[in-house]
Amino acid sequence: MRLQYLTPVIPGRMALIISAEHIDQLMLPIEEARFAGCYLKLEGDNYRSLRNDFNQAQTSMRALTESSLISESLIETNLKNWETLSDHLFTCLTTQTKDVELLGWLITSQVVLDPTLEGFENTLITLDRWASEHFEALQPCIPDDRLKTEGSDEQAIERTNFKFKSLLPLLGDSDGSGLLYMPLQLVSLIGDITFYRYTSAEVHREMDTLRQIVNRSLAAEYDHLCAKLLTLGRISDTLKQLDHTFSEKASHQPNSAPNFVFLKRHVERMITAMEQISGVTLEHLRPPPSEDLATDTEVNHVNSDDNETAQGKNMSNLSNEQQQPLSGTGVEAHNGYTRESAYRELRHIANFFKRTEPHSPVAYLLDKAIRWGAMPLNELLSELLKDQPDTRESIFKLTGLNDARPLPPVSAPPAAVPATNTEPHQIHTPQPETYNTQSNAVEVAEPPVSKPPEPAQPNSNGSQLW
Repeated sequence: MRLQYLTPVIPGRMALIISAEHIDQLMLPIEEARFAGCYLKLEGDNYRSLRNDFNQAQTSMRALTESSLISESLIETNLKNWETLSDHLFTCLTTQTKDVELLGWLITSQVVLDPTLEGFENTLITLDRWASEHFEALQPCIPDDRLKTEGSDEQAIERTNFKFKSLLPLLGDSDGSGLLYMPLQLVSLIGDITFYRYTSAEVHREMDTLRQIVNRSLAAEYDHLCAKLLTLGRISDTLKQLDHTFSEKASHQPNSAPNFVFLKRHVERMITAMEQISGVTLEHLRPPPSEDLATDTEVNHVNSDDNETAQGKNMSNLSNEQQQPLSGTGVEAHNGYTRESAYRELRHIANFFKRTEPHSPVAYLLDKAIRWGAMPLNELLSELLKDQPDTRESIFKLTGLNDARPLPPVSAPPAAVPATNTEPHQIHTPQPETYNTQSNAVEVAEPPVSKPPEPAQPNSNGSQLW
């Protein structure tokens, strides 16, 4: 399967990409008395026409992925088929029916046609709004004469289960299944590096080579990278909301809700892939929460007596703070400045130099520093000592980086001994070692002699190679 160098979109094409305005159109009822319109499968010709378009798009996708020689004509044919399907589906979903299975086809088409993935995000939002606001009315809704059960409660359960099953082709029932699996494999992460190419490099231990390719194009692709990473983050949040919405619909029935776990896992792997090859993390890009600011605003609206008291305490605290050196978490306490916000500032500075001094190495050195800051220690040393394998192996051996085996089990620690010179009934609880991952500083609380150290846990990686 030759997907490594596949460019999924040809520039200049005018495909239908679902936007916020299109969501509003998809939320309008088909008829005033019937929000979801008709069950299109019972309409014969109309459904068969859509099904033929869908089958043709699927066939061109398979031809593209199974061909040993990727040609522009195959790409063009595939895109044309998905564009035709997307146009017909949107018309159908705004004029004839609100069918969750057909919306699943539209969701798939958006992944194929829109490299920004914003159309993917907006169609998922549409699905969530349909389910949360009009679930009972949504198609497919089996007519009474086609139901296998009797009684209103049993028939409601049967209809709900049928709606749930209509989403199974979209979501799949395992990793590597579902309509969205292959289109997501073809999504460009940065430049011409698709998610498939990333997983292939991961399997064949070619990540260093892939990072070098990314570094050469990172400056030019940085804005697109950040936008796509933020979009994937929102998609992940929407999938969690969808999982919650459908779980609520199934909470009072024996039916199992549609399983979004495999699609969520796929999107999370894509986020991880972009972070690992670029050094840019979603956490650094997302704006910090504004809860602290809101809390500070409420505190400032106390009465004048409290204000005067607070001002006196603040002046005393400020005097004490000025006498203490700033390090580690102490720096973060000032003005809410954190490691994440510091990296964001570095990124803004790097972007400034890229725009104003593209000939200067400053921006690229900052990019490298930011990427190194997000790398695990073993990967960082592997990159720094790439041409010195003996030195690298020596360091790995001395530090234990090349051996993730757990330490031998130890016996259970004795019960904590009450500390002397304390209030009655107070037990001194030993504090474990604490490592501040937000800075280079390491704070270690001294445990009592009577308690042996906890066994080290192996560093496991939960991601699955494709």
